[in-house]
Amino acid sequence: LYLYDRAKMFTQIVQYYMEHDEYRLVMSSCKRYGNQDPTLWLQVLSYFAAKEEDCKTHIVEVLTNIDRHNLLPSLLVVQILARKPTATLALIKSYITRRLEAENKQIAEDEAQIRDHREETERMRAEIENVKTKARIFRVTKCSACTSPLGLPAVHFLCDHSYHQECMGDDDTKCPMCAPENRKLTDLVAAQEENMEQHEPFFKELGGSKDGFGVVADYFGKGILNKVQLLTEPVDKFRTRSGGSIDFA
Repeated sequence: LYLYDRAKMFTQIVQYYMEHDEYRLVMSSCKRYGNQDPTLWLQVLSYFAAKEEDCKTHIVEVLTNIDRHNLLPSLLVVQILARKPTATLALIKSYITRRLEAENKQIAEDEAQIRDHREETERMRAEIENVKTKARIFRVTKCSACTSPLGLPAVHFLCDHSYHQECMGDDDTKCPMCAPENRKLTDLVAAQEENMEQHEPFFKELGGSKDGFGVVADYFGKGILNKVQLLTEPVDKFRTRSGGSIDFA
């Protein structure tokens, strides 16, 4: 046992006590090594589920730790305990109740997030459609750079920032105030596209996670698993010249 402990072979330690039906030592070993290897609780659950005698106290404690570490789906726990003749609904009632409450709470949070994303998506689509199909009237009266009254020639952007021509500097195709944030987004998308070719971090995180579906969903949410196309042509700027004419830049 000392060598098992030094080699971090915790499963063998628990197995030794189970073979000798040392219930107290089985539970104490799980408590001692469970944080380093949570799967020990699964091993012990199957062990107690196969016992003929009443192990209610131990099973309840094992279920509490399985719930805390989120080791097994509720249905699989029920299937394991179904092999135990003395197992009753009262034995797992509190565990099932906790799991259902947690899952219902998570479902409610996910549904609320989905609704928020849908509303935001619809708002953005409506805004894009307005930009494409409707005339835009610029009512800004002060330069966003120097705050002086705006005069001609002036440069207007669809982000509602406007500038004197002389305040724009060398590059008048990008809004100076929005450019840093846009550059961050562009760099983020470029980094995501680069990560698409690096599969090792994804599979490493997937293999070490207790929630594999959550990892995949997170990667999809970040767009790493999707092909993203950037529109680099400046289409968000109008320039107002002397005489009041407006043309697309």
